[in-house]
Amino acid sequence: MQSTTLLNGLQRENSAKDALVHQAKTEIEKLKKELREKDSTISTMSTKVRRYYATTLLMLIDTRLLYRV
Repeated sequence: MQSTTLLNGLQRENSAKDALVHQAKTEIEKLKKELREKDSTISTMSTKVRRYYATTLLMLIDTRLLYRV
């Protein structure tokens, strides 16, 4: 009887730990997904900024060349 009680207690403890591990894994996957999304957003924004500065630089060069003549 005492070993059955001990076994039941260990099984409950093990189940509780399994639930915590599952919860932690789920949270990790959620955070990884958010990180991938933010990384993608940063990459897109970086590309847009580079294009903007390249275009602005070309416009500045064209303007200087135009007024130099």
